[in-house]
Amino acid sequence: MAEERKFARFRPTAQTDRMVFAVPTDGLCLSTFLVIRPRGQPDRVLVGRIDPAGPWAHIGGLDPSRAHQWSTGWMLPSCQLLYYEAPEESAHRIAREQLGVELSPLPTPLLMSDSDQRPTAAKGDLHWDIGFVYVIDNFSDRPPHHSAWTDLRFVEVSMTRRTDYVRSHQDVLRLAGMPCAD
Repeated sequence: MAEERKFARFRPTAQTDRMVFAVPTDGLCLSTFLVIRPRGQPDRVLVGRIDPAGPWAHIGGLDPSRAHQWSTGWMLPSCQLLYYEAPEESAHRIAREQLGVELSPLPTPLLMSDSDQRPTAAKGDLHWDIGFVYVIDNFSDRPPHHSAWTDLRFVEVSMTRRTDYVRSHQDVLRLAGMPCAD
């Protein structure tokens, strides 16, 4: 007999008789990522180094310690969805709040799903991420400027090492079909 499946139907506590399961022990995040590529340069993508003194608690859901921790590497414009926010609304909000630009129209997002064991979680307690990845081509070849970032630029993905990214954002780029360095 095949292993019993657990379908992604959640409530705060499990109700196995109805095939409804508790939220994963180490949590679940629904996030939106903007993969913005300049016109005629599909091997480059917009990334930034966040300013830990910026309004990241409001625009990115990052408390001060996480903002400081992730200020040392490249990060895509991204954020978790707000409660009951649709992915497309989230993409528009991220573009406005983190980049000061309007993006329209948006392409259909790529979807990603990943689970991992975080160092702070008990062994076997996995965290689950579901991401909506919007690949925006033909953006201006000049990166926007926004005070939430200390540096915001287009980088050549194939020449940027995995360790230069924070929050596993190179994995998002790989999903989007970008030729990532190892």
